[in-house]
Amino acid sequence: MAGLCLAACSNQKSSEAGKPMGVAAATDLLLPQVPDSLTDPGARASFLALHFWDAMDWKDRSRSLDTAFMEQSFANYLTVLPLADSLGRVNGVDALLHGASADSSAYAFLVSVVDKYLGDPNSPMRDEELYIPFLRAFGASSLLDGAEKARYASLLEDAMKNRVGRKAANFTFMDREGRRMTLREAVAGTEETIVMFYDPNCNVCEATERYLASSEKLNRLIGEGRLRIVAIDPFDTDPGRWKAHADSLPRNWTVGRSPGGRIDSEEIYVIRATPAIYLLDSAMTVRIKDARDDEIARWAS
Repeated sequence: MAGLCLAACSNQKSSEAGKPMGVAAATDLLLPQVPDSLTDPGARASFLALHFWDAMDWKDRSRSLDTAFMEQSFANYLTVLPLADSLGRVNGVDALLHGASADSSAYAFLVSVVDKYLGDPNSPMRDEELYIPFLRAFGASSLLDGAEKARYASLLEDAMKNRVGRKAANFTFMDREGRRMTLREAVAGTEETIVMFYDPNCNVCEATERYLASSEKLNRLIGEGRLRIVAIDPFDTDPGRWKAHADSLPRNWTVGRSPGGRIDSEEIYVIRATPAIYLLDSAMTVRIKDARDDEIARWAS
């Protein structure tokens, strides 16, 4: 979207941030024929998710270890998986990983592709809900060592926090006037709330702030009392530095900081990259977690 960077300020280095994804492969994976008897779109998607990789010979390393082929095939798979029902997704992921387990090198390479596409904060295809069944499987895989399994178990624990469809965790913050408030208080009385966790030292955060502040649509909704924007510094930022930045943000936003950086240090919200933006409804239910640029653009346009 215009004026907004397609990256994020991150606390961990992205292994291949900026590298194009879904590079065209020389030969596409042959896809299964969906039975005509399956007419329900969800059932058809679940069938395709389950059998998507049937034609794949995981012991053929000319394919299973080929970056272009595997990335393109996985990108194609990610156009199918979200359309399947919840059981279809789980079954599809299980079938994929069972097939890949035929060769430990192929399995390890697939794990890296999954991480890059679904887990990297800078991936345009990042999707935590799709990542969760993979994380569960990786944490229990006999093909990964103890340290790797522990890492995926930790990532799964993080992914389950403030999940879409669940209640957002409440927290206390200090606003620009030095008043102590809670997120629940900030959300009360409005239909929707955009919660943005930002870092005053993050250039991408500043670009996002300017983009949101310039939106006529968002300002109109705020004026009508239908929307609130709550911008929170979750880190233990120098108070003077925070205050200087906070004073530059729109007066119709609720702006605050986390005393002692508790939101980040206690992982009330897991923030791997800033800005981390959530959309909550009036009951504090998470509607969107870690919103992508295209989602933010839809709110603002």
